[in-house]
Amino acid sequence: MRPGALAGSRAAMIALWATARLASGISWRVARRPLSRLWFTPQRPRSSPSAFARQQKWLARASEMRLTAGGMTLSGFSAGAGPTVLLVHGWSDRAASLGAFVEPLVQRGFRVVGLDLPGHGDSPGGRTNAFEMAATLRDIDRELGGVDAVVAHSIGAFAAVLELANGWEPRAACLISPLVRVDHAVDRFAQRLRLGQRAVKALRSDLERKFGTDVWDKLSADLSAVRLEIPALIVHDQGDPETSWSDSTLLAQAWPGARMVTTRGLGHYRIVRDHDVAVRIADFISQRDPDAAAILSTHGGGRGPA
Repeated sequence: MRPGALAGSRAAMIALWATARLASGISWRVARRPLSRLWFTPQRPRSSPSAFARQQKWLARASEMRLTAGGMTLSGFSAGAGPTVLLVHGWSDRAASLGAFVEPLVQRGFRVVGLDLPGHGDSPGGRTNAFEMAATLRDIDRELGGVDAVVAHSIGAFAAVLELANGWEPRAACLISPLVRVDHAVDRFAQRLRLGQRAVKALRSDLERKFGTDVWDKLSADLSAVRLEIPALIVHDQGDPETSWSDSTLLAQAWPGARMVTTRGLGHYRIVRDHDVAVRIADFISQRDPDAAAILSTHGGGRGPA
């Protein structure tokens, strides 16, 4: 996407937010519909010139690719050759935002693939949810002939955990600033948009109506993680304002074979642009990190280069 391009309407999202605020002041039942649209609709924000230039630099040697998954043709890129590492972006984001991982992984003998998920970036689609994102990851895996490892950010990391718990079997997973518990995300969503308790009640009611009253257990990654055997590295900044560092500690404790690295001063978005973070994750996947090699070998890893 060229600098300044706008794939979705920011004005429409602002109008929807205003409607949701007004409706929540009347009744949580009245608020349920506009809040649902706001919750399930990713924004497609403008790419600043600096972000565009940074992404272009990261992907200078990558090739554009198209892949059919989730019932639509997704846009993305591929770089390098070898076992495939899939990059999974977060909500209202795009695969190119994880471009800092391309060079370290390609240098270690991997093919790196990033795709804009449905409703995001340059891929088609409108409303979506974590379950659909998770199912799309399985489709992508099948189309790629299998994924050796996954590097995922924010709600993309949450979707990856959902699909791992559903039987997806890459060799290793690296989760950056993962969303862990959606019930906590609902509260942060309401606080950020200055919505009251009626709005929280409306959104919780809508999620339960769509996915069942047990949705909060379904959407708690730490509860899913207890069944996982895949080795994992979780990287989270202690001051992250978007997703909870303390929730990630719960995830790491619940997940056999997972370990956690805490950063400071990188927040929610700078962390995926940080060179040291990218190198550490590449070393984990390639088993150049001695601790990572021990974890991976314990769990039967070794499909990637040593």
